[in-house]
Amino acid sequence: MHCGWGVGVWVLDHRETAGLAVIERAIELNPNSALAWTFLGWLHGLCNRPLRAAEAAQRAMLLSPLDPERWMFSGVIALACLAEGRYVEAVAWSDRALSEQPRGMTVVEVKAAACGHLDRVEEARECIRRLRELLPGWSIANWKSGFGMIVASELRTILVDGLRKAGLPED
Repeated sequence: MHCGWGVGVWVLDHRETAGLAVIERAIELNPNSALAWTFLGWLHGLCNRPLRAAEAAQRAMLLSPLDPERWMFSGVIALACLAEGRYVEAVAWSDRALSEQPRGMTVVEVKAAACGHLDRVEEARECIRRLRELLPGWSIANWKSGFGMIVASELRTILVDGLRKAGLPED
């Protein structure tokens, strides 16, 4: 059983519980899979369970400290910090992730939202510029109708408000 199936069930079919079950089963079968722990972290993070998200990402880091995809571990922790209102830490963890993968769109969004909440205008604008470079025409409306559909409502509010403050256009 591959943990990627759980992500597919969750993202494409919007079935959080079923997706979580598949990822947890993958971890039962291979508790040393950094990828499975990472996906578990993203799912918990986007479902506004920041403590569980950070724990999963930290477990992935311990399992695979030199992983070529380790930027995702930092991205999960950045998201968890954002959800908890720890915006300075969210920026720091986002920077860590983006130093390894500058095209990590979700991490750029997390950083943009955190900078927006912190009133770091220039940094926020740079994030929005990068987002719109990665996805030309990207807007709040695009975000809500796509990625925003799988984000818990409380976290969706934090992200959208932060992205608005950062300067992401509505349409």
